[in-house]
Amino acid sequence: MSLAEALWQLTSNARWFGGRGRDGHLERVRSLDPIADVQSLLLDVRYGDGVVETYHVPVLHSALPHLAEACDDGLRLWDLLATDASGVELLDELPRPGSATRFPGEQSNTNVFFSNGTMLKVLRRVEPGGGIEAELLQALRGAGVAPELHGTWTHHDLALGVLVETLQDPEDGYDVACAAARGGASFTQEAHELGATLARVHELLRTHLAVGAGDSTALAGVFRRRFDEAAVELPALEEFRDGATRVFEAAGSSEFATQRIHGDCHLGQVLSTVHGWRYVDFEGEPMKSLAERRELDSPLRDVAGMLRSFDYARQAGGADAAWADECRAALLAGYGVTSDAVLTAYELDKAVYEAIYEARFRPPLLDVPLTAIRRLTGL
Repeated sequence: MSLAEALWQLTSNARWFGGRGRDGHLERVRSLDPIADVQSLLLDVRYGDGVVETYHVPVLHSALPHLAEACDDGLRLWDLLATDASGVELLDELPRPGSATRFPGEQSNTNVFFSNGTMLKVLRRVEPGGGIEAELLQALRGAGVAPELHGTWTHHDLALGVLVETLQDPEDGYDVACAAARGGASFTQEAHELGATLARVHELLRTHLAVGAGDSTALAGVFRRRFDEAAVELPALEEFRDGATRVFEAAGSSEFATQRIHGDCHLGQVLSTVHGWRYVDFEGEPMKSLAERRELDSPLRDVAGMLRSFDYARQAGGADAAWADECRAALLAGYGVTSDAVLTAYELDKAVYEAIYEARFRPPLLDVPLTAIRRLTGL
């Protein structure tokens, strides 16, 4: 088996490969210069529709032409980070770790934990344009609202990895909320803290990065078009058309503030730690391009994502509707926003997206977003 064949076999079967079921083929392999025995290979994968994606596979240079992933020998990755090579930057003085462990539960990226309290997120699907997560984490450094950014690994305008703080005793926010719902326990204090922390995240991003203004009339038009497209695929949405139109029109005809945001905000993107809640995974929605994920948007989109999460935690935990209502109210109080027409429009748009997703992939959960759409449209 050639090196290219071995690389394609590894990539096409990896959990982090996003092209399964899309009739892709390996178009070419590009090799970057090795750094400290780590050589990054970039695999260009072309699909039947002409789309090309690039995947990052770091290997041990000394093992070539045999294939040995550098992620399985994490200390080699640390040696890379500790060099002064172009494209590698450590932001803090850190001791060399004595051990490194690859996290087995990887999804879209690969995490390698070091014994010095840091974690390297090796980015797998890469695009020209730089690292969004590093940009946002840089703006959040020192605030205690996200993992501390300790370093970056890039090649020109390709982000290959980010080195961050390892959070102590982390618990997935969605799991914590589901456990509370299952046990009949209130989650309002936690929801209030999540809202306050999210407000601080947005404040820092607004302070350190670009800001702008959006047109609510144009936004309502986008929401209406998405509703129309969704109703074609899911006719059950037609029942809510008049109510949805009222909600979108109520967003008004004025400007609203826009800024950089998390972009994929929900309970699964927060961790409960010994030092409080931390928001994580600032890469934005994975199906969007880097340019789309870098666009300015209303921070209310993130708030709406968190609000929608409570319905899913309530359903998974078997709690009643009042449990989710109390969580939503507590999060809004913590964030510092009351009932807002633009927020309601964002939340409804999110619920419509969820309805399509559930209809396609998880039909038993379709009633979760449909119930929310009924509530938000006043039916």
